[in-house]
Amino acid sequence: MSRSGALFPFAANYALIGSGTFGDRLQPGQWWPPAVTTNGVPNEADLRTIRVLLPPCTIAALLCEVTAAGSTGALVRLGIYAPDPATGLPGALLRDAGTVSGQTTGFKEAVLATPLVHDGGPLWFARVVQGGAATKPELRNVTQPWPTGGSPDLGGGSGWVHAGPTTGALPDPAPAVLGVALHSPFVWVRVA
Repeated sequence: MSRSGALFPFAANYALIGSGTFGDRLQPGQWWPPAVTTNGVPNEADLRTIRVLLPPCTIAALLCEVTAAGSTGALVRLGIYAPDPATGLPGALLRDAGTVSGQTTGFKEAVLATPLVHDGGPLWFARVVQGGAATKPELRNVTQPWPTGGSPDLGGGSGWVHAGPTTGALPDPAPAVLGVALHSPFVWVRVA
């Protein structure tokens, strides 16, 4: 099976975050996701982040999955934060990928206006529901405690919930952490 541009349909093809075993599998044009997931409806303007470890690569796009459509105006914003050098928590904003529609189901791609050349190591992927829709979209989430590779202790969670609300562009730097997220953003990355 060709992996270029593929959305991997089963866990055997997923690279476990923090395992250090996926570098040889991340190829140009390929989507790379985390593994164990569930669906959930995030709160409006509730910024959540998840830490990922990637080999050196150029990130061209981010992708999320809407599993149940929201109503008119539903949007999902995606982005990437660097780890703060002092704390390891989400710090400086590297890319705001903009918004994708949450009004229909399926995989939603946000192409980065300027691809991100990543030297390898940790990044924080961000996701926030916006648009003020009466019915929020249901999104794919990560549910397992993640191997964090030296990240601050997540206490059995898989990411962070941040102070908000985040109603427009992603803030720079990331807002203060409010607590552990048990359901964190499931965000794919496509490398150039």
